Amino acid sequence: MSKIKSIKSHIDKDHVEKQVSAELFEYQAAQDFALHADAIGWQISSILIGAVLVAFGFIVSSNPDSKDYIFGIILLINIILSIWILIFSGQNQIMLMKLYRVREIEKKYKLKQNYFWELEQNRKNQGRYRTYRIRGVLLIKYLFGVLVLSSVVYGLIEFSNSNVFSFINLILLELSIVIPIIAIIIVCFKEKEFRDYLDYLSKNF
Repeated sequence: MSKIKSIKSHIDKDHVEKQVSAELFEYQAAQDFALHADAIGWQISSILIGAVLVAFGFIVSSNPDSKDYIFGIILLINIILSIWILIFSGQNQIMLMKLYRVREIEKKYKLKQNYFWELEQNRKNQGRYRTYRIRGVLLIKYLFGVLVLSSVVYGLIEFSNSNVFSFINLILLELSIVIPIIAIIIVCFKEKEFRDYLDYLSKNF
C-alpha cells in the first residue's frame, strides 16, 4: 500500500513539474510575442509616418499652376494614416492580450518581471512605477490627430484660395475628413470590445 502511495506521489509530482515547465515556457513565449507585436507596430508606424511626411513636404514645397492633384495626395495621406492607426491598434491589442497571460502566470508563481510596471486602479501606486504618464497608444492617437488635421486644414486653405470651384476636389476633401473619422471610430469601438473581453476573462477564468 505504501508502495502504491509512493508511486502515485511520484506521478503527481512529475505531473506538477511538467505543468510548471509548460507554463513557464508559455510565459516566455507570450512575453517574447508581446514584445514582437509591439515592435512591429512601431516599425510600421515609422515607415508610414515617414511616407506621410515626405508627401507633406512634396505638396507644401510644390507650386504648380494647377493644384488639383494636391487634394488627391491629401486623400492618399489620410487613407495611409487611417490604415496605420488600425494596424497599430490591432498590434497593441495583441500585445496587451499576451501581457494579460504573462501577468496571469506571474501572479500564479509570484514572478515580478512586469509587476512594478503596473498602476493600481485605486491610485495606490506604492511600489509601482511607470516611465511616463502618456501611453504609446495615446501618443499614436495624438500624432494621428495632428497629421490628419494638418492635411485637412491645408486642403481647406488650398480649396478656399482656388479661383475655380471643383466638385471633384470638394469630394476628395470630404473623403479626406470622413475616412479618418471612420477609422478612429472603429479603433475606439474595438478598444472598448477588448476591454470588455479582458473584464470577462478576469471574472470568469
